[in-house]
Amino acid sequence: MSEKLVPADNIAAPTIMRHQLTSGRYGLNTTDRGQRMDNGEIYFGIWKNIVDRQGRQLSGEFDLFTTDHDTRYLSETRRGELATFNQDIQRVADLRDTHGHDGIMLANDAVIYEAIRTGNYAAIAKWHVGVKELVHGRNIDDKDVQPDNLYAHKDKGALRGTFTDKVGSVNVHWYWTASARRVLPSYVYVVAFTNGCVGWGLKDNAALSSRPVRAELRPEA
Repeated sequence: MSEKLVPADNIAAPTIMRHQLTSGRYGLNTTDRGQRMDNGEIYFGIWKNIVDRQGRQLSGEFDLFTTDHDTRYLSETRRGELATFNQDIQRVADLRDTHGHDGIMLANDAVIYEAIRTGNYAAIAKWHVGVKELVHGRNIDDKDVQPDNLYAHKDKGALRGTFTDKVGSVNVHWYWTASARRVLPSYVYVVAFTNGCVGWGLKDNAALSSRPVRAELRPEA
């Protein structure tokens, strides 16, 4: 009796594994940052050696994905418009079936790290606004901890030309992160994609851009 093959799209497997099945690739390596997956999302590396706001080392390594559009072009809410942080995380949370994945409300970096610490990996595998090191490479203590980040890879592969990295009107080149300041938690860190400059913005005041990310737990070798 012949064996019936299950279509790759129906396999409950991580994106990288499904991509290998459908593309004939045998794995992604450091040259693949910026590669578009079969579902349209873009791979931008690995998140590992994660340390939370309390300095706790968190377990797990994660494959990182993003979109080729800023949030304002993925959502019908205030489409085409910049948004405050509070408005923007809601727009990301409301995303449905964007490259095959929904959004989730992860209100700040503490919530994101807690999801990792408690093993709630399904949460961070949905679209959300990324913590500072995933946007810029440096954590809230200004330590360079994450080589694979959106700013570092903005000109690679399918990511090239998708970010606003030229100074224009208002704040289109500034991108929100989910990381709050230690001293003033009503402010979150923001990154200029023109030059990597870091600042901070009041959550319910400034209107900026953002780029959703998601992180899938890597299978153990």
